[in-house]
Amino acid sequence: MEGPCRSLVVVLVAIGFLSVCCSVDGGPDTNLIYKRCNKEEDVDETYFKFCLKPVIDNLSAQTADHGYNCYANSHIGNVPCYGHTVCNGGISHDDCLSCLNKAIDDIDSEGCEWDIGVQIQLVDCRVRFEKYEFYE
Repeated sequence: MEGPCRSLVVVLVAIGFLSVCCSVDGGPDTNLIYKRCNKEEDVDETYFKFCLKPVIDNLSAQTADHGYNCYANSHIGNVPCYGHTVCNGGISHDDCLSCLNKAIDDIDSEGCEWDIGVQIQLVDCRVRFEKYEFYE
């Protein structure tokens, strides 16, 4: 077998090999890289959680639509809450949302549920919430 037929066979074998060896599962990589909880306690955690909800909702809705990098804040009375979310720019809109939802769900499951600040880095996204303003 020579010429174009041989080249076609080589290409087909290579494509088959790559599809078996290098398949991608199609979703974001949500493996935990690190988690940091802010254990500071000079703010009532209940108010902070109440303040945090609109920030989480805003960031969840906006990050994938605004360059995969978004900041938001909220104030309830004298309790401020600031947040930042970012996704890997190489993942899809839906994968960004999926990754952020997993990271936000991990706030409670990773032992930071009543803390006044948290940073969670997954492979394809990151979330951070604090009682003070910050920029990254």
